[in-house]
Amino acid sequence: MPLVKWTEEDRLGHEEIDAQHEALGAAFNELHELVLSGGTPERFDAALGKVLDQLRTHFSTEAKLMAEAAYSQIGLHLDEHRTYLDRLEDLRRAATHSDASAIAETFFLLRDWFVAHTRKDDRALAEHLSAYQKRGR
Repeated sequence: MPLVKWTEEDRLGHEEIDAQHEALGAAFNELHELVLSGGTPERFDAALGKVLDQLRTHFSTEAKLMAEAAYSQIGLHLDEHRTYLDRLEDLRRAATHSDASAIAETFFLLRDWFVAHTRKDDRALAEHLSAYQKRGR
């Protein structure tokens, strides 16, 4: 069973953001499958490192788009990204010591925060970006 199920409802209407979200969901699912199949802590750490790199790239993309479009919620949005990454890094450190509860919490955080953030905060951002583009920048 996938950790994150990507549906049409999750599309925000911004091609770049949607593609990155879909790729992140796939990366979360690969990480989840690795653990379910008995992957080692070292493999988990390497796979989570790749997920974190993808998240940083995605968050950088969003930051650039928010700045270009003068998004009024940029500060709050970027703070949420930083908090999410910091918590995932904390869990990564605990998980590398074979802390099963940290591994489980990592999956809940990946899924729950990402889905909620995407459906609420990123949807609001996508609507702002769409309106910004329609105004001709």
